Amino acid sequence: MLTTGVWAQHKKGASQNLVVNGDFSKGNSQFTSQYDYTIFNYGEGEYTVTGQPLTWNKLLADCRDRTSGNGNMLLVNGATAANRVIWQQTIDIQPNTAYDLAAWLQNANVHKKGSNPPKLQFVINGIKMGNGVQVGYNSFEWAQMESVWNSGKANKATIGIINLNTIAPGNDFAIDDISFTPLKAYNDLIVKRKVKKQVQQATIETKTNIETVKPETAKAEQVTWPQQAVIAAPFVLANRVNELASTIATSENEIEINIYDNGTIDNDTISVYLDKMLVLSKQRLTAKALTLKINLNETANYHELVMVAENLGEIPPNTSLMVVKAGKKQYEVRITSTEQKNAVVVFTYAK
Repeated sequence: MLTTGVWAQHKKGASQNLVVNGDFSKGNSQFTSQYDYTIFNYGEGEYTVTGQPLTWNKLLADCRDRTSGNGNMLLVNGATAANRVIWQQTIDIQPNTAYDLAAWLQNANVHKKGSNPPKLQFVINGIKMGNGVQVGYNSFEWAQMESVWNSGKANKATIGIINLNTIAPGNDFAIDDISFTPLKAYNDLIVKRKVKKQVQQATIETKTNIETVKPETAKAEQVTWPQQAVIAAPFVLANRVNELASTIATSENEIEINIYDNGTIDNDTISVYLDKMLVLSKQRLTAKALTLKINLNETANYHELVMVAENLGEIPPNTSLMVVKAGKKQYEVRITSTEQKNAVVVFTYAK
């Protein structure tokens, strides 16, 4: 489900957006579409660029653009034909570089009961990213769709957005603030924040090559994480501060993550998101590990794990010990999270 807010507070200040006119401030220009551009909406498969939805279709929600509240956005009446490109732009890129692709979406249908939310999907160089993301039922709420993509040998990226929902009634939506940014600057920003945090808060430690932690030897619950390309930021991530706890770089193709209560077992309860997808829901921390496994390779070379406090336990704040096994190496991360702040651990892969 899509939610409102800004994903990953530590992501602000990332590198220059390579999309031209991604906020539609220059109107209906510098992008292409397989939809029909119209001044007034006559039917499905049409779009306009406007800041006044009711002038295009009086039956839509009178929503406003996300950028400033008084600018333009892309307003769309979903097509009944599959795989028609709503928005497309070709961008010069660097090979072997990771990029972050994002867009903000909103349901433009004013009637929730009659709404038929679109399911949007990114397409890069003809390849569909993930399984698509369904826009929420509520109008007047912007929500983000995001994907991380590695360019490989490509020096151009043709980026598109399609709608997988081809049912006509209520399939109306808005798109705004499309961005495509190199992820290197994002990683640099994370490292900078990590250094600052280590100076300010000595309670979070990262140790490498340590002796194996020996908690209770009961069989640990295991969850194998399936890769997913396009993911919307859940509410609890979009509306809390997401603060970097540690960055772990590895050349291993698989890592194992074990999570325990740190210190006294006091009913701390957590949820865990991997790349913004829920993988553990409202699990109580004990001496028995909650276990995740992550696969990494040259394509899936970046993962974010976010620890969310569902309560503060009997002894606030919510604390946990994360033990990461990567080949012969082992890392410990001691994590503190609250009802206002999540803890983020980043995993990167490089040979």
